[in-house]
Amino acid sequence: MNVTLRGVSKRFGETTACDSIDLALDTGEILALLGENGAGKSTLMKILYGVERPDAGTLTLDGRTVGLRSPRDAQALGIGMVFQDFSLVPALSALENVFLAARSLPWLLDRARNARRRALELLAELCPGLDAARPVATLGVAEQQLVELAKVLFNDARLVILDEPTAVLAEPETERLWQRVRTLKAQGRSVVLVTHKLADVEAIADRVVVMRAGKLVKETRDVRDRRAIVAAMLGTELAMSERRSHAQSETSLRVRALSAREGSQELRELTFEVARGEVLGIAGVAGNGQELLGRVLAAVVAPQRGSIELGGTPLRGPADGRIGYLPEHPRKLGTAAPLTATANLLALEVHRSQFWSSQQRSRARALETMQRFDVRPCEPDRPARTFSGGNLQKLVVARELGCARELVIACFPTMGLDVQASARVVTELERQAERGAAVIWISEDLEALLAHADRIAVLYRGELREPRPVEAVSKVELGAWMTGAAA
Repeated sequence: MNVTLRGVSKRFGETTACDSIDLALDTGEILALLGENGAGKSTLMKILYGVERPDAGTLTLDGRTVGLRSPRDAQALGIGMVFQDFSLVPALSALENVFLAARSLPWLLDRARNARRRALELLAELCPGLDAARPVATLGVAEQQLVELAKVLFNDARLVILDEPTAVLAEPETERLWQRVRTLKAQGRSVVLVTHKLADVEAIADRVVVMRAGKLVKETRDVRDRRAIVAAMLGTELAMSERRSHAQSETSLRVRALSAREGSQELRELTFEVARGEVLGIAGVAGNGQELLGRVLAAVVAPQRGSIELGGTPLRGPADGRIGYLPEHPRKLGTAAPLTATANLLALEVHRSQFWSSQQRSRARALETMQRFDVRPCEPDRPARTFSGGNLQKLVVARELGCARELVIACFPTMGLDVQASARVVTELERQAERGAAVIWISEDLEALLAHADRIAVLYRGELREPRPVEAVSKVELGAWMTGAAA
């Protein structure tokens, strides 16, 4: 599909999300769209998918100017989009969610059987071993991501928009996704990849377009020129600091024979320790218990057996001020959507009379924190639900890492964040370690763990392989353990 956007603009109040954008996409091309959180990428793609209507500009598909009033219009024209925030029905099965997204389903029995067979083949290809009859509420985040992609491909989209598709995928899952994307390209379909991972760009993209502050600022086919791409995204060079270990000899966190269960996730007899100032990486494919481990360590979920001690004393509960917790789903688990940014940042103080008697002071504190962590827009009175996913994540990071902690549990802490925001989160995690906090970094991003952790353990089917120093493990070994390919 040939796509042309001309002079596309979109404003939200005083904010210009897209400013006279001109963009073309050829048939069979894979275009990577990059930019910081708030650069306008998602808004531009939502315009292309009919979620938002532009204030100005035109959209041309295969030489014909069209007006999209809804995603249904876009789907009818062959456009599909996989959002970063999923739109699955938790109570329905993976197969039912695929059918639910179909523009139409055949009522003739033979055709219905063919449709079912095709949906099952798509799910099996994208996520081998997945039980298509399982409710999506019991699936891991990576599995849900692939179900979303199956929904789009089931409708035979000729233009596929992928918004941060690898944010929660392990390396084997990512490679399967790229194989599918290459197949789409070979079939003459077009793909727009919205991402923050330069490794994704190098792996699959034909061309890169960079947005900054609502404008297109760079276009290149040199997809491996990382320095130039990052400089275009930020408007300046990005200074990265070298990781230095702050691990001390004193043990901070002790976990003994920990077992827990929640839904389909299970932890079985986990025993490990984390020293003061140490960063322990926990790697694993989604659905193997990582999210549950984070919730148990944060005292959100009670274990069935075993003990957790921090600084020699048991954890006191989710409001334990010694703990900083970055959940896997910041929008769902880390914020109260109707409340303001101020109330979310000072959540542990809302019940205190001082919070309400000195709202001006609370707002000033929130403003200072939002500025420090670059939360955009920097509006303390704005409801949390109105922030973009990346900025909402920065809001949670600001609250949880804005003061010294004894224990930090970071579940996919850079997922969905741009290069600069990711670097800021890493800096804050390392600052916590420097202050003596025990940091547990749960992720599927092996490059990040190998670059910033002191030791790495792998969680597979609820069991933990003994942590090993990063110098003693390789990416290949970790990948084999994560997928069960190694004994």
